[in-house]
Amino acid sequence: MPKLKLIFQTKKFFIVKKQKIIDKVQYLMSFVIYLLF
Repeated sequence: MPKLKLIFQTKKFFIVKKQKIIDKVQYLMSFVIYLLF
């Protein structure tokens, strides 16, 4: 049971990390578009 909880927390952590990376990429893309136009 504790092992399952650990796996779940790790999964949650990676989802959050992934989301932050996606946010950064989107921010950079909008910045590049802003510079181009």
